[in-house]
Order: sequence, then structure tokens, then C-alpha cells
Amino acid sequence: VARIDPKADEPVKGETLTSVGIDLTRHLSLWRTGVVGSVALDLKTGKGGARQFTVTNRWPEHGRSGGGLFRSDGTLVGVCTGQLRIGAAPRTGAFASAQSLHKLLATVEPEGSSVGR
Repeated sequence: VARIDPKADEPVKGETLTSVGIDLTRHLSLWRTGVVGSVALDLKTGKGGARQFTVTNRWPEHGRSGGGLFRSDGTLVGVCTGQLRIGAAPRTGAFASAQSLHKLLATVEPEGSSVGR
């Protein structure tokens, strides 16, 4: 279970975080990675335009999507979305930002709520 802190700041360049996920759909693993920065990308999904992503110096293997990106205190600050290469730059990891997670969680109805029913 991940600790969600709605007041958590976005990871900053140089910060070291831990990725937890399942590489190649075979084995649960974790690894440490440094933050390269953040980038706003429009994935052309028709769902709100550009979104923020945290970019890491280690890229995930296939199958890791959905795994968490954590600070050492256990705070969830990202979710793995895949690999990213912009132009001739080296391949990096792309994780949905803490901001994106907070926006998504704000749309969830509290358990037992009758709103929208």
C-alpha cells in the first residue's frame, strides 16, 4: 500500500527515488534511479492535453508500467508509464507525476458516497 501525500512536492533534478514494479512481467523488483527532471507531454489521447511526467535516468523494462516511484519515506511520487526518448537524447524513464496522481485521485468518489448515482 502506497502512502499518498497530497501535499508532496514533485521530485527534483538529482533526487534519488526507488522504482518498484514487475520487469518483463516475470519478477517483482526494485531499483534506485535519479531524477533527470520533468516534462509536459501531450500524448494526443484527447483527455486534457499535456500532462506532467517525472523523467528518470534509468528506464523501465517492458511490463513495469503501473509500478510505483517512491521517496525513501514511502511516499508515492510517480507511476511508471514507460520509456522516453526525446530527439537524440539517451533513453530515460517516464513516470506520471505526483500532480497527475493527485488530480486523478481527486476524481474518485469517497466510499459509500451517493454522488453521481
